[in-house]
Amino acid sequence: MKNVMSSAKPPASPPSATARLAVIGAGQLGSRHLQALALLDRPTNLEVVDPNPASLETAKTRLSEVPPNAAPRGVQYHSRIDQLSADLDLVIVATHSDIREKVVTELLAAKRVRYLVLEKLLFQSPGSYERIASLLQRSGVKAWVNCPRRLWPQYVDLKARLAGFRWLDLSVTGTQWGLGSNAIHFLDLLSFLGGPTDFKLSGELLDPEILPSKRPGFVEFGGTLCGTSSHKGHVVMTVHPGEDLSCLLQLATDRVRFNINELEGKAWFSEAASGWAWRELPFPRTMQSRLTHEVAQALLDGGDCGLTSFEESARLHQTLLRVFLPHLARAGKARGDSCPLT
Repeated sequence: MKNVMSSAKPPASPPSATARLAVIGAGQLGSRHLQALALLDRPTNLEVVDPNPASLETAKTRLSEVPPNAAPRGVQYHSRIDQLSADLDLVIVATHSDIREKVVTELLAAKRVRYLVLEKLLFQSPGSYERIASLLQRSGVKAWVNCPRRLWPQYVDLKARLAGFRWLDLSVTGTQWGLGSNAIHFLDLLSFLGGPTDFKLSGELLDPEILPSKRPGFVEFGGTLCGTSSHKGHVVMTVHPGEDLSCLLQLATDRVRFNINELEGKAWFSEAASGWAWRELPFPRTMQSRLTHEVAQALLDGGDCGLTSFEESARLHQTLLRVFLPHLARAGKARGDSCPLT
């Protein structure tokens, strides 16, 4: 790995007429980011990096599924980071968590990058957060973390309905929804709805058995993760044993309540003003392949977007690691200071 202290590049030059965008990691999620970037409202030069030829083929196939728009685009596929253009307006890092620190370090040592969007779980080891925060500051790179519910119109509207609450509780329950790898989504959602939030979490009710992930080399957790938030609310996230994927979100304040089934695209709403009578509402999911271009457009036009800043997300991630790492140790599955979630 290169010495980033001596080789980090200065910030990229201002955006050119043709947006220079890259996706590192062309698997299932990275290829969806690529599909969305093809919808950008301006000329683009898209670059994709993945050492796996099969992943690059997946990216090519999925990009071909997007109808061409009026804005011209060029596409390049690479197997190595050093093959990328020297100046990039936006890079999306959609690799697994176990190599993300190495990828970001290599990228910023070799290329000039204006904006970064990182997938989660961000990093597996607590020390990675401080090292990457320092690297971003030295490199003059602004970074965000892709917890995309903040951008779903349904949750933006819900945030407005929740305004003025005295307390805000969140419950997430279901089967096969991946407590370890997806808890960050729901902590982030609660932090979005209630304002930046600190949590005190307990892993005492997590299942002692460490589960295999659907991705080889990684793990998952069952049971319950619970805690309190700094806005005097509670959070409870539970995965029950079962074969079918299910996930129900319940949000409650002193004035309103929401039950949300994202998989079915439905929600139920009640409020104290109407005697807590339930009403059904549509709640369609916003897919990543129809979202990333909006993030890119906002960054290219204004230098900001609605995603979680790296600093806020790092704090939430570290809160989770302080629970998950001791749980792995109690189960006899510790891997040093690394938590093998992705």
